Amino acid sequence: KLGKNAEAIAHYESALKIKPDLVEAHNNLGNSLAEIGRVDEAIEHYKIALAKNPMHADAHNNYGVALAMKGRLPEAVEQFHKSLEAKPDYASAHSNLGNAYAVQGKFDEAMVEYFACLKTKPDDSQAHNNLANVLAQKGRTDEAMEHYNASLKLNAKNPEANFNLGLLLVRQGKRDDALAHFREALRQKPNYSDAKRQIE
Repeated sequence: KLGKNAEAIAHYESALKIKPDLVEAHNNLGNSLAEIGRVDEAIEHYKIALAKNPMHADAHNNYGVALAMKGRLPEAVEQFHKSLEAKPDYASAHSNLGNAYAVQGKFDEAMVEYFACLKTKPDDSQAHNNLANVLAQKGRTDEAMEHYNASLKLNAKNPEANFNLGLLLVRQGKRDDALAHFREALRQKPNYSDAKRQIE
């Protein structure tokens, strides 16, 4: 993956030497840099892309993700909103905005965004998992269970969904069922320490 990103970075940098105004190249270069942890540099490229095209939904969304990675959540939220102004049915921006709200404990706002994401993209396994987490926090366990199951139906190899469903089953007193999900989470992600702790 590192090699692929290094290749992509070299490709976009070459393109920008020839044509410095390529908005897509700045956005894509930002993505490749962010993926290998060079988030500050990524942010600079998103800013350049947005200076050239302020209504670029992808660049606002990606900039928001990068800001969230830096812990700058209020600014990230602002970027996700701008992304949705440019493209109101953008599932990824709704999902990312939901994540930013959830991290801040704003579960009602997060729920609205996850539902909006799933309206546009009903097969988003991770959004089902994240919505279920928020529903569980709100004590809406039956709905949470429904969305964990939907997440796993769409992607059985989701260790987080298996682990979270396990936690919900523990809360319902279904320890044996929960153990099966913790074991599956650990099988899918062998270094999953939280799942290991639940089994021991």
